Amino acid sequence: MAIETVLVTGSSGFIGYAVARALAETGRQVVGLDPVSPAQELSGVTTVQEELGDVRRMSKLLRAHNGIVMYGRPRCCKGKSDLKRR
Repeated sequence: MAIETVLVTGSSGFIGYAVARALAETGRQVVGLDPVSPAQELSGVTTVQEELGDVRRMSKLLRAHNGIVMYGRPRCCKGKSDLKRR
């Protein structure tokens, strides 16, 4: 059986970091996506420092993984009112 790969956005934040670590500890391959590098590197997690804004790049990343966990708010959404409009 192939190893499951999971993309975790916001992986440098508090919740995303914990989720990425927990998934890696279960034996999954984890790709952490965040424009900010994590304070501490995680074993079993490959970090990709990018914004979600590049549609072509994100499309390729999303198709390459068995699961996706999204945490955090994209920088394009600066306030709660921006989130409601989208």
